[in-house]
Amino acid sequence: MTKKKEVLIILFVSLVFCVPLLFDHLYIGSDLGFHISRIKGLADSISAHQLPAYITPYTNNGFGYATGLFYGDIFLYPFAILYLLNVSVIWIWKIAIAIITVYTAIFAFVLAKNVFKKTSTLVISVILYTMSNVRISYAYNTDGLGTLLAMMFLPLLLLAVYKMFLLKEEPCLLLSVSFVCILLSHLLSFTLSVLFFGLLLIIDYKNLNKDRILFVLKSTSLAILLSAFFLFPLLEQMLSQKFWSSFLNDTTNLDFFIESQKSLIYVFSDYLFDTYPANSYVGCIYSVGAFLSYALYRARNKKDKSLIVAFVFIIAGLFLEVKILPLYKVSFLRYVQFIYRINIIITPLSIYIGNLT
Repeated sequence: MTKKKEVLIILFVSLVFCVPLLFDHLYIGSDLGFHISRIKGLADSISAHQLPAYITPYTNNGFGYATGLFYGDIFLYPFAILYLLNVSVIWIWKIAIAIITVYTAIFAFVLAKNVFKKTSTLVISVILYTMSNVRISYAYNTDGLGTLLAMMFLPLLLLAVYKMFLLKEEPCLLLSVSFVCILLSHLLSFTLSVLFFGLLLIIDYKNLNKDRILFVLKSTSLAILLSAFFLFPLLEQMLSQKFWSSFLNDTTNLDFFIESQKSLIYVFSDYLFDTYPANSYVGCIYSVGAFLSYALYRARNKKDKSLIVAFVFIIAGLFLEVKILPLYKVSFLRYVQFIYRINIIITPLSIYIGNLT
């Protein structure tokens, strides 16, 4: 495939996803006010020459808020600068979603190009990931900017995992940078990514030799070094005291036009799952596709350890969300929003399995 075709595919997929952004209104979700306040607070800190902006002094009606201590904002600087240039917050939000979508498609393309040989499979993978139900929900229902940023970098982490566990390479820089980018995007997504990587190490314990241990330690050290400016203040605050949220929405006075996105969400939804009202789960198309593909793959008497591991993760993640199990009622899991955020990991794994055949 030529570079021109690759660019056209990425732009086309991104454009289709961003069609709702072309209208002169904005979809309001539960997190929209919070993330716009983050951008506005960061812009205020920049104009006041208060950097790094761990505490935004004018948020919460002038009482301030320590968002920067718990939520990485390094990727928000371009949008804060746009705010300082008097660009409307509505257009800033739309630009942010569009840019994140383009880079999501690019990174998904990079991953697929390294994993799949067929051009058709590559293109399908990029489309399924970029247009996944989880991304649609976070972009147009809950407005989860942090999760969208984390999912943008997730293909890079999966590429590092693929090279490490299947190709037996040592992608130290790629692994470290991808983990750091996810950490600086969304803390819960980072936690799930670390759990996923740790479980892979445990499952692949037979190859956990001295060289691999040194590689993991080297990658971890590099990741800590690159994220120290955010990680150490975060840990210091979390270990020092208890925090209670008293966030006030700074955008309640904005005259937004509210429009529902539920019809698009429900098309790809499986009603067996009990999740957040945003319906941010994988969807029956991805789940059924993964199951059928796995059955066909096994019927051909092929064995792939990575396939089995990925499939086990998908089954475990899906069962964690089924209503008949009591796990969705566990208060701690609800608090960390684990029940439906695990789909951030399940979605690319489903696409991986679904495209093997």
